[in-house]
Amino acid sequence: MYIVVRIRYPNDLAPEVGKKYLEVMQKYPDDPALGEPTVLAAVRSTQRGITVISMSKVKKGKTDEALAYAWKRMVEFNDIKGFRYTVETWLEVTEALKLIGM
Repeated sequence: MYIVVRIRYPNDLAPEVGKKYLEVMQKYPDDPALGEPTVLAAVRSTQRGITVISMSKVKKGKTDEALAYAWKRMVEFNDIKGFRYTVETWLEVTEALKLIGM
């Protein structure tokens, strides 16, 4: 199981978001008991704004805790107008194949 966070915000908010990111990571550092980041932060900038994707592999039995931790991080950004995000769970291919009996 993976947790994938997708973030989008206007280009002119980059300094504010960057500062907040550093604060949030100090407050909520990666927790190895919950999982391991596989993509810390992949960043793409276009004329439409900045998009960031992060992905963490969740330890077995830690999905609920890891999701709660991801949400705690993200709500810290709620005061930044124009900042949007989603927090999603994705299955590994082996997990998905088990669902269809393979």
